[in-house]
Amino acid sequence: MAKYNFDCIKFRGYKPCVAKKTCDRCDEYEPWERKIVIVKLGALGDVMRTTPVLYAFRRKYPRAHITWVTKRNAKDMLDTCPRINRLVYVDQPDGGGVLRLLAEEFDEMHCYDKEDAAIGLATLIKAKKKFGFHMNPQGQMAPINAASEYCFDLGMSDDLKFNKNDKSYQEVTYQCSELAIPRPMDPYDFTLTEPDREAARFILKRLRWESKKGVVRPPIIGLNTGAGRVFRTKQWLEEYFLELARQLKKKSKARILLLGGEDEDARNKRLASKLKGVAHYPGCGFGIRQFAGLLEQCDLVVTGDTLAMHLALATETPTVVLFGSTCEQEVDLYGLGRKLVGRPACAPCYKNECDQPDWMRCMKDLTPSQVYRSVVEVLSDGGRSGPTSPA
Repeated sequence: MAKYNFDCIKFRGYKPCVAKKTCDRCDEYEPWERKIVIVKLGALGDVMRTTPVLYAFRRKYPRAHITWVTKRNAKDMLDTCPRINRLVYVDQPDGGGVLRLLAEEFDEMHCYDKEDAAIGLATLIKAKKKFGFHMNPQGQMAPINAASEYCFDLGMSDDLKFNKNDKSYQEVTYQCSELAIPRPMDPYDFTLTEPDREAARFILKRLRWESKKGVVRPPIIGLNTGAGRVFRTKQWLEEYFLELARQLKKKSKARILLLGGEDEDARNKRLASKLKGVAHYPGCGFGIRQFAGLLEQCDLVVTGDTLAMHLALATETPTVVLFGSTCEQEVDLYGLGRKLVGRPACAPCYKNECDQPDWMRCMKDLTPSQVYRSVVEVLSDGGRSGPTSPA
């Protein structure tokens, strides 16, 4: 069996390796120095904003073999990350990937999730050293290492999370893994390919919005109108999007795209019917990477604290982000825009639906005129960051 280099980062076993060479005739043998498994199953936005840790692991262990455990809906975001050696999906129909994980041994296991499936898996995986969260003997989610206690405390104390914490999600994640926190923070590990951009380019060409050499065109503004199903309280008011679109068209001659997924389809169709000649809705039949390609074509995106925000940041697209029910201090905009924050006494709340008599006050306080001014200011600053603006 000595003719096989089982400890090579490129080795896959069941098919030719990445180098497409047999071990006995390969001059690219690269033994791993550490086997690391990352468990991050959660919401797609959270998966995306966890990817900066890959840069930190590669700095610390340049020849590490990194396995990332997630769900299949994150495949399009992660399967082209060059810093990941293997993806394992916990919801794969045959469950084979998980069984293999439980039979392996790792040097390090890092679990950043607090949900049952993740902490159960983190407890069962064999690793010499573990970081993050697992299931304790009482059957409860608990921090494994002392450095993860702060992240645990954030979940246990609203006062700490809402009022006292000034660390971004990335900083807290690095802290859990006892990784040095870089300044500035590492970017998202996300790269678009030319095929990913084709759909967006086709749309702009069909609308005659594509850039032409020597011709200054009006800005393309993406309005991401939804917030998914989990936190509907992140969603700006529909009538506010109508007013903002009209202001952008009238005052800035902007070209406006209404953006969102299947959950926002009905909303965007309603908006489009009221904004004929003002805004265009390209539909929602895009994969994650195609959607990111569309965001990349925008000069600026207005969005809530959503997956679209993370994808815009990953593609280095300036953003104006509207915060109400969630904590703005946890989000690093990477110098790419501005945060607008609605903060009535009841916010932040992290509730799915607003249960206050003054319904959605946090988002009502962020007026279309205020958002319009921020869009203009960010564009005039060349997309650079401005201050966080409370309502």
